[in-house]
Amino acid sequence: MIVYILISIGHLCYRKNEEEAFLGTKFTNTVITVPAYFNDSQGQATKNAGIIARLNVLRIINEPTSAAITYGLVKKATERIFEVKDTAGDTHLDG
Repeated sequence: MIVYILISIGHLCYRKNEEEAFLGTKFTNTVITVPAYFNDSQGQATKNAGIIARLNVLRIINEPTSAAITYGLVKKATERIFEVKDTAGDTHLDG
């Protein structure tokens, strides 16, 4: 688990720097997604990595939930019902 946390810290620091450069602004608040198969201790380890990377982790959510939220925000669909399928490593949306 310690190796996972160390790798996650490096990845989160890298992503934070990349996003700040892209957006042209600094930020600390974040929501982190994790695979649907992560258990509570893996999610907590990810949150701890975010905190160590100096992020204010508002929430940890699973990837299919993140995909559904993004779909709802981005797609201006008249259809309000859609299906999210998690196929062990890939998430599919159907509207």
